[in-house]
Amino acid sequence: MSRELVILFPDFFSFVSEGKRSGSNFSRSCESVFTSFFSYSSPYEGYEGELLDVFGLKDEWSSAQSFLINILARNDLEDNDENVILRADPVYLKADQNRVFLFDGQTLAIDKGEAEEILGELNDLYSDESFYFTMGKKPWRWYLRRSEYNTPEGDSPLSLRGSPLEVAETERQNMGELKTLLTEVQMILHASSINEVRMGRNVLPINSLWFWGCERSSRNYSCKNRKSILITNCDLAQNIASDARMNWIDLEAFNGIEFEDVKADGLIIIDPTEFESRRSFLEKMLINLFTHIKAGNLRRMRLITRLGHFRVTPLSRLKFWKRRVAFLDATNKQSELGDQLF
Repeated sequence: MSRELVILFPDFFSFVSEGKRSGSNFSRSCESVFTSFFSYSSPYEGYEGELLDVFGLKDEWSSAQSFLINILARNDLEDNDENVILRADPVYLKADQNRVFLFDGQTLAIDKGEAEEILGELNDLYSDESFYFTMGKKPWRWYLRRSEYNTPEGDSPLSLRGSPLEVAETERQNMGELKTLLTEVQMILHASSINEVRMGRNVLPINSLWFWGCERSSRNYSCKNRKSILITNCDLAQNIASDARMNWIDLEAFNGIEFEDVKADGLIIIDPTEFESRRSFLEKMLINLFTHIKAGNLRRMRLITRLGHFRVTPLSRLKFWKRRVAFLDATNKQSELGDQLF
């Protein structure tokens, strides 16, 4: 298979469309190049699944969740010797008629100070128990350690963000004693001073924990799709790369690098939880990318978005190549999807 530059940018279409609504010349230029050179190749399978796939790891694990839990725990926990890894991530659950919607800790923008204070409150109240709560390397990654609770089945908060939880909640009814703990924790969170401060700032509170996990695995793995360079601001991607001993550089450091240096088999992953805060930087990066495509300097590329995979190949420059995508049709479909597909 020919090598290609791969860019995982789930919100590409909404990013460009927002720029177009604000009158950005960048968006009009992107639309023209996209319509002229890109063709649809395959469907989108969710961010966590696509993340494993670009590293060549998707087929090695039964689920994206079990893989990522183990990777993150190895990097988060110094004494990761328990048989089960039980995450207890902070979330906001919003009731809407017969449905419940979940907002994950990254969406809530929980900072380290808030996390440490709430975890301290919980550990003080449960100081007589054998278990305790702890934080990973990010303030939205929490763990329940040394407990004897069964690990409930379920997806990660990241994959469920903004989604209705009817099915997920039904599957989680058999939580046993962990359900009792969750109810107690929800009452504690309701009275937390941190949440009073957050609501005073008109920010969503932390009103629940999302328990999920899997058995610990010591299995070693190797990335089938090792890239010459990985450029990303995604914490999950950085953890995968570090665990696989693959070098990576932060997306912000990409500012001085030209696409000629990475086009052969490079990988760029743009965190879907933070792209809006980096709009100006990402616009410059995409202008650079699309300029090289238009000039013919970049002949093979795959762009992965919520609407599917889109490719540039040597055939893309030929006039008879008819599988191109109308940008307006794609953006209309993106607006129909809303937040239902992460």
